[in-house]
Amino acid sequence: MNHPQRQTLCFWASQPMPCYMQSDLLHNLHLLCLHYATVASTLPATRQFDATRLLVFACLACLADAVMRTTACDRPSKLSQMYSGNFPGGAPIKPFGFDVGYYGYVSENACFHVPELARTRAQMLDYFEAQKP
Repeated sequence: MNHPQRQTLCFWASQPMPCYMQSDLLHNLHLLCLHYATVASTLPATRQFDATRLLVFACLACLADAVMRTTACDRPSKLSQMYSGNFPGGAPIKPFGFDVGYYGYVSENACFHVPELARTRAQMLDYFEAQKP
């Protein structure tokens, strides 16, 4: 969120997002969550799979949060503007969001079977830490 080259390197910030795309992205993320939850509940539970399953849901929440914070270029959603703290007019408001602090504590000793998952966990925690006011 605070990278110096964010406007050129980040696809969220480098181009405008129309309202239909924001809506479609949120809908597809919702469907991904439903399908992943269905599949994940049918597999046997292990420490490695539990760690991965929780990380996947946390990353999907991270993506949904990024989409919600993006203001549509054609028809900005009032919900998105309120969520990101960019509501025009009236009194200034603080951005909304949720805290993943407990997940950070619980997943400290998660049994990730590949190092990429540990890196992804750190990036996801960094993203949500940057969202705090």
